[in-house]
Amino acid sequence: MAWTAPRTWVTGETVTAALLNTHIRDNLLVLGAFEGWQLTNVADIDFGANEQDITWTTEDIDTDGFHASSDANITIPSNFDGTYLITFQLHMARQGSSGINAADIFVIKNSTDTFAARGAADTGIQGFDAITGSFYIDLVATDTVKLEIQDGTDWLLQFDTFNLTVTGSWFSGQRVAIA
Repeated sequence: MAWTAPRTWVTGETVTAALLNTHIRDNLLVLGAFEGWQLTNVADIDFGANEQDITWTTEDIDTDGFHASSDANITIPSNFDGTYLITFQLHMARQGSSGINAADIFVIKNSTDTFAARGAADTGIQGFDAITGSFYIDLVATDTVKLEIQDGTDWLLQFDTFNLTVTGSWFSGQRVAIA
């Protein structure tokens, strides 16, 4: 259900149930509705020293067709412009027993703009547990958003001879303000 521009009422107009439902009830429902997505991937994603999009195998919630199956991109549908609260978490494990590994998670808007990044590094035998982030982003119809994992060269660290495995992840977005 999309927002309908409120009616300008005229003096002497007969107010009907249909008008009230369209201009008051339905708009209140839009304001209180969850509009967004929550996607997960529990399959292992092996990652070497190259950037890689995170793809999603399960749509836990997709209220209005934000996600196409097995795609990395979220696409904002028509009539869903607004500010979105974006959250993500990736569980990581390292393959190998020594060295320095680092990973950066980038949120990519419209395939070119890096909106935000979170990173983590590990120097011990055990891999790091999780990289988590949350932020607000303004999106309009046809905008795309995806998560991308890259080696941590921005930290002056990089993948050693060992690889990382994403062992589970989730990515969610909820419209919190209407544009």
